[in-house]
Amino acid sequence: MKKSVLIVGPISDFGGREVEAKIIASALISNYKVSVLSTIKMTSNSVALLDDFNFHWNTIDKIISKNTLVSIVNQLCKKYYSIQEPAYCLTKNKVNKIYIDFQKLYLKILEKQVQKNDYVIFLGEVDSKWLDDLTFFCKKDEKKIVLRTTGTVLNFPKETNFLKKIDKVLVHSSSNSVKLKENSITNIAIIDQTTLNEEKLLELSIDTNKTNLVYGYLGRYSAEKGILELLNIFSKVDNKLIIAGSGCLINEVDTIVAESNNIENLGEIAADQIHSFFDKIDILIIPSLQEAGPLVGVEAMAAGKIIISTKVGAMEERLLESKNQFWFDVEAEKTLINLIHEISQLSSEELNNIRKDNRRVYLKKYSIKSISSYYVKLFDKV
Repeated sequence: MKKSVLIVGPISDFGGREVEAKIIASALISNYKVSVLSTIKMTSNSVALLDDFNFHWNTIDKIISKNTLVSIVNQLCKKYYSIQEPAYCLTKNKVNKIYIDFQKLYLKILEKQVQKNDYVIFLGEVDSKWLDDLTFFCKKDEKKIVLRTTGTVLNFPKETNFLKKIDKVLVHSSSNSVKLKENSITNIAIIDQTTLNEEKLLELSIDTNKTNLVYGYLGRYSAEKGILELLNIFSKVDNKLIIAGSGCLINEVDTIVAESNNIENLGEIAADQIHSFFDKIDILIIPSLQEAGPLVGVEAMAAGKIIISTKVGAMEERLLESKNQFWFDVEAEKTLINLIHEISQLSSEELNNIRKDNRRVYLKKYSIKSISSYYVKLFDKV
């Protein structure tokens, strides 16, 4: 009989954490009975979910909504407010909050879910809500627990002893583990990201049109991503920049784009259409100030694109074996402008060799097959 693995955390419908959940589930589904439990809103449209008969998913609010009275209140709220999302997503409405102690109920459900499984893997930050409690439940019932950090490791809870009881803490790179080691967390393993769009990205041509290099940015429009600094730099050069994404800085982004002649905004792109963005560009720019990965860096490697990046997250380690060594400081615009000029001086053959090198490194270390094997080996050891 297969051992059971519960993937749990604040898993929603779209985002990097959801991609991580699906990758882990895909890797383990052959050898383990896998299920996903979200502590926040999640629907059947989530990127995290697999189309597999042996795959089960749930959310804590969905479990709570099985109560007849809760279900009735949820349905009334859905109808009254004309909300499209499933009724169980409304479980924490004002009426239910009057009668339900959600803190207590969440803990009860989490403890029961731990008891049903052999292993637990939590996707989230080291200071995530419920992680301390989940670790306690796992240790009490002699279950194994793995933490997969899904962002930059920056903030720590006041009490960190529970982190030392976690069987493994997974990070994207050795640079992501620095803060953990500073807090005496040593049970660390490194497994980086891969892309669910691998097949389509690997089909993209590597040939470069030397006379018309197009730069690109794909990600959230938010401060830590360095998007505004990037746009301001490109407002001072003639090179074509295509951006795609959405976020809290959308108004500022729209203003800069409207005033420029060389920046095109594609807006938000569906997860399964990422290849169409990469097909339009030659060079990806990662101007982030903070990252764990980012995932877009791995996708660019699979697509065989040149990458210009800040020394952020896992990027230095990913490109260590590649000829692609184009680094800049997003807060020092001259460093990026100099790189754009440097790349413009390279021949088509030199550019194509760098692109081939990035794809070679991806296939060697970051393919779905490679990353999946790392997860299987890790859980077999655990």
